Amino acid sequence: MLDVLMKFGGHRIDYFEDYAAGISDGSAFYLRADPPVDDLYSRESKHQLYLGLAIIAASVGLHKLVGIYIDVNDLDNVNRPAYQRLKLDLLDGMFRKVYVIDSNALLGHPTADADICDLYWSAGGFEMITFENGMSKPVAIGCGSLAMCD
Repeated sequence: MLDVLMKFGGHRIDYFEDYAAGISDGSAFYLRADPPVDDLYSRESKHQLYLGLAIIAASVGLHKLVGIYIDVNDLDNVNRPAYQRLKLDLLDGMFRKVYVIDSNALLGHPTADADICDLYWSAGGFEMITFENGMSKPVAIGCGSLAMCD
């Protein structure tokens, strides 16, 4: 796992064994961390991974996770490999909820915001849930919170 977190462009996608069983209320966990600058690996991605798994386990249960998608890359690069797979899996109906530690994993740059809005409409909607400050909080997409989605 650490080899993924060690360099810019690193990515990893892990599916849970039961994902093919068609979990009706399945969800995904996505994390994106900026590339490491002075460190040997991305401490941010390791922190997000452990924190996110702990919060998901305590709040909704790991049994509802379809997969974990990790990118060590810049937000404005919408061609991040794990993000691209997340989009395909969402469009294929594997899940309807995407958990992120904070919304900056997927939102916060005009290119990324526009891509998420396009995904939202293409998928017929989905929920993005953040765990900012350790609390579960839905992010409104296409409901007036993002001007380009209106």
